[in-house]
Amino acid sequence: MYLLYGLPSKRYSAVWEVFFLYVLHRKVLCTVYALYCLCIHLMYERIRKVVTNLNMFKPSSLRSTPRTISGISSLLNRSTSIQRTAFRPFSSTPIPRFTPSSLKMGVTPITSAEEYKTKVTDATGPVVVDFHAVWCGPCKAIAPALEKLSQDNTNVQFYKVDVDDLSEVAAANGVSAMPTFHFYNGGERKQEVKGANPPAIQAGLKAILA
Repeated sequence: MYLLYGLPSKRYSAVWEVFFLYVLHRKVLCTVYALYCLCIHLMYERIRKVVTNLNMFKPSSLRSTPRTISGISSLLNRSTSIQRTAFRPFSSTPIPRFTPSSLKMGVTPITSAEEYKTKVTDATGPVVVDFHAVWCGPCKAIAPALEKLSQDNTNVQFYKVDVDDLSEVAAANGVSAMPTFHFYNGGERKQEVKGANPPAIQAGLKAILA
């Protein structure tokens, strides 16, 4: 052994052998310790990744907010009501029935002289014509009452003529004040009412219905 280390005498061979073994042992221990630390580090990183993936599926992250719960409940209620409506064999809601009075359009405007001749002069039934103007206050005041009369008397045709748009028709019928109401039956004028006078209008209506 003393020849291997180049020791001068056999006396120091044991010391150098012990020192060499000590250094070699320290290197082995350091290497083993380094490997141990590396393994621990790798295991820690692996565990940390696993824990992070598990945290993504925590119940707290899937917890519903009050708004979400209310939205889901309203959606369920809506779908339930739709199903009940769709599969209900009988309905308690009354079916609307259309009568001639409900289908009547009220007072119909006349926009031309030809239309006036066709719907008023050549008409065979009772007709009421309202000569009015957009700027006329009494015309606007009496309009709802005239609409009501048209709905109550479905066998009478109610028309209105704007004297500014059809001035020739108004002049041919001798209209000099607004509103003016003409009452026809069979194409013949039976009565005339000037001004917003509901009783006179009622009397004219009765005259063409008599």
